[in-house]
Amino acid sequence: MIKDLPDNTVQDIAVGVALESESIESKVWYVYLINLKKEAIENVLITSKGYGEKDGEQVKTSTLRHMFPRVEAGAFKIIEPIDE
Repeated sequence: MIKDLPDNTVQDIAVGVALESESIESKVWYVYLINLKKEAIENVLITSKGYGEKDGEQVKTSTLRHMFPRVEAGAFKIIEPIDE
């Protein structure tokens, strides 16, 4: 059954994280979806989940889902901010 599934290799799509602003109290980071293709992409669904350690304990966030109906060629979309 698995052999019957198509090979869905993703090409010319990137995810980037950039520091947007910085103050004494905090830094603001954003995650971006970047379309490097020469044509628009449609019906983009992104899921994300945070995990790590805080105060010596394992922490996980809920799963977030983001939908973009269309991302133009060479364009980008902000997916979400990241907390420190």
